Amino acid sequence: MPSSSASDLLPDLTRHFVDDGSVQLLSLIGSGGYGKVYKAWDGDIKEHVAVKVMPTYEPGSRSARAQANELELHQMLNGQPGVVTLIRYFTEDDLLFVVLELAADDLAAAISERRVFHNNTPLIKNTLGELIDAVERMHECGVYHRDIKPQNILCDAEGSHIRLADFGLATRDELSQQLGCGTRIYMSPGLFLSLPLSCSLLIHHTESLNPTKDSYSPRQSDLWALAILFTIMICERTPWQSAEPTDTGFAAFCDDPCYLLDALPITRPTFHLLERCFHPDPLERPSLEQFRDAISGIEVFTETPRASAPPLSTGEWAVASAPNSEAEAALRLAAVPMIPRRRNAPRIQFSSSSSSSSTSNSDASIPATCSTPPTSPASLPEEGLSCSIAEHKPLALTTRVAVTVAQKGRPILPTCRQFRLAAKKQN
Repeated sequence: MPSSSASDLLPDLTRHFVDDGSVQLLSLIGSGGYGKVYKAWDGDIKEHVAVKVMPTYEPGSRSARAQANELELHQMLNGQPGVVTLIRYFTEDDLLFVVLELAADDLAAAISERRVFHNNTPLIKNTLGELIDAVERMHECGVYHRDIKPQNILCDAEGSHIRLADFGLATRDELSQQLGCGTRIYMSPGLFLSLPLSCSLLIHHTESLNPTKDSYSPRQSDLWALAILFTIMICERTPWQSAEPTDTGFAAFCDDPCYLLDALPITRPTFHLLERCFHPDPLERPSLEQFRDAISGIEVFTETPRASAPPLSTGEWAVASAPNSEAEAALRLAAVPMIPRRRNAPRIQFSSSSSSSSTSNSDASIPATCSTPPTSPASLPEEGLSCSIAEHKPLALTTRVAVTVAQKGRPILPTCRQFRLAAKKQN
């Protein structure tokens, strides 16, 4: 792969004609470590196209082999539904020109700029279904992408008609030794997994971020990236910046099984699906088919409206790839901000009762202690609920406040005034 400065070394070819005058490069629409992408007019097919311009490399060099691998794998998938069409490619003046199908948008802009998926469950299901289908067909062809992220997924203005793009890191290896390959936010974790020695596929269960292992499964890496992408589409956030123990968010997730419920406004069915997708043992994660079916079966992904959540700006998207055996270094921009865990929020202890003033726990369906109210209406008592709120201070006294709950509804938490009055009486 080219270095992160490849696009800086390329000349500005706006308004230039290439391929014996049949293609005119009209405007620059993207650039990165690989090179530049132009919107162009192709006189041969009488259509607007995208032209990816990259430097050529010394034959036999690592970068030349990676470039040839990208073209070979893309040609293998050409014509498959859900894959951007490779029209042709040619070299000219020490530059490689790859003519591609032009798309109206990419998923990154659809999520963060136009927010077409905001509180739009049907569209999320449709788009993810298309994407999972495309990845499944790609895997059936024996190709693994290894860099699934919003910037590499093209779509129309409505966020549909999904096409996978950029096969620069793709591989046909079921077991890859190119560790640290991909975009860090979407890469699977580097956890040591203690699996049965009788498992003949033990070597496949190492992960792409694990520097202590010499191989990992690209198939599992693609599934992990899809789960991260799903989280971003429904919450417009990602819970961690890197699936490594040194990352604050991921470390909290490893320590607390309910971390995702605490950090993200997701429903319990969504939480249970993500819990499976992010299981430390790849054998416990769902297949692509199971992932698609589970998404289709969830009625609502988020528990509360996200109208107050500010959208991500384009600059906040993580587009950097970690160094790997085929790349010297990758472009690093600001990562998606992690949602801070609400560690300073009061903890609420719930107990069911027949009287609104009782504090005895008589219903086993209500958890003894939880950081958020129960989300299942069926698990709430019909007559009343009492809760105690303790501030997170050393040796803080517990203040008990009687509250009511609507039948089959959520508990009505006390107001600040009710809390102060109750605390005053108990003191």
